[in-house]
Amino acid sequence: MSKKKIWVLVTLVCVLFVSCSSISKEVLAVDSGLPDRNVKDFGNIAVFLTESARTVYRISASPEDGYCINAYLVVPTNRALEHLLVHPVKIGKEQPYEKSDKEVQDIVKTKRYHGYRVDNLVNPVSLYLALPETKMQDGFRHLSLDKTALLGNDEFKHLDLQVCRVLDAALSFLREELKIDLPDKVDMSGYSGEGEFIVRFALLHPQRLHAVCAGGISWSPALPLAELYGSIIDYPLGVNDIEKYSDDFDLNAWKEIKFFIDMGMKDDRGSYNKGDLNNLKWTKNLEYQAIWLKFCDAYANTTENAELVSYSNLNHTYIEEDYASFLLANDGDLFVKTYPTQNAFIISSEGTEYYSNPKETAQNSRDVSGLKASDPYGTYFSGCGNGTYTVTYNGEPVFDYTFEVSDPSYGTVTKNGDGSLTLYAEKENAVGTYVTLRYKGESFKFHWYRPSAKP
Repeated sequence: MSKKKIWVLVTLVCVLFVSCSSISKEVLAVDSGLPDRNVKDFGNIAVFLTESARTVYRISASPEDGYCINAYLVVPTNRALEHLLVHPVKIGKEQPYEKSDKEVQDIVKTKRYHGYRVDNLVNPVSLYLALPETKMQDGFRHLSLDKTALLGNDEFKHLDLQVCRVLDAALSFLREELKIDLPDKVDMSGYSGEGEFIVRFALLHPQRLHAVCAGGISWSPALPLAELYGSIIDYPLGVNDIEKYSDDFDLNAWKEIKFFIDMGMKDDRGSYNKGDLNNLKWTKNLEYQAIWLKFCDAYANTTENAELVSYSNLNHTYIEEDYASFLLANDGDLFVKTYPTQNAFIISSEGTEYYSNPKETAQNSRDVSGLKASDPYGTYFSGCGNGTYTVTYNGEPVFDYTFEVSDPSYGTVTKNGDGSLTLYAEKENAVGTYVTLRYKGESFKFHWYRPSAKP
């Protein structure tokens, strides 16, 4: 074969290769429903997953830009929420960061995660933060934004600031590359350790948040106060020493955040803040439920934009419908109070009210059917500590009921002249005992345990 023919053949092969490459890009762009520019990588941001209803981008760690964590940006084809919704993902076990990141990848791929249940109802552009849960001494956790975690010397030092930089990267990418212009302030949603992350992040960087939903947060949501009921409160419960950890705290900015904070009154996880709570004089001998309600009152008295929800029959979980309705209702500038879907005691900046059925109007009232016992706040429990409880039948106080204790040696139970029941046990006991009430053929059984004991 002559050199001329060889040259022509090589030229044809090159042209064919370039054409096929171009066609493959076009096919990918058509399949994903996105313009061709999204086929390439954008620095440390790249397409991770494409589906008909969404595209997921991976924001890789970029130490030179000030963050060592990865995040996953989920962009739906259609969206309803006008703010970026951020999920600080808790894996729940100590492990190398690479393993946590792999699990977050699986969450994003499969949608098997409680955050996606909120996303399905809200349809936002969302950001899943792959937070580290590497081993730290003395029980501190990066996820909880503990003091030691914030001031540590590893690559995740000041995780709060790293998250701020990831938010900047995500918002800039959305604006510059996808032409989706979302506000600088973001929404956050999560419960348990995630909820704790959120309320603490709100103290450290209130300017970054628009609305938050945080639940299961150890009975003591972080407050922007330096003193509470005569006790000094340091970070992470308060802000007496906040300048050690953040230059961004601003009370007025915190007051602009719209809060939905909830606890299940049957939550049996104890409190991660137990040590900090024990340093407050007024918490002595108080049940976690009572401490929680005092924190709720303080929240409601500090801001006009808070809704504190105590679910009567919920344990360590949350209601995704309630988070979704709050985020949608509060997507604008004004604070909008919402109605929980389950029986709950609500303290809000507008005052204290009871709700049972969200479909009812202002005449909402507690579910008072049957034989029940409630604390002085009107909250029903199946797990109680020492204290005096009102016994009611269909909402009316009763006296001529009977009761029995499964372990009489545990403590004393006294029926008072007004029909209330007083429980007193001196020793801590993690097992506790049961008190059973009987009236008109009905029985009501609740667990009785000491204040610092875990049921």
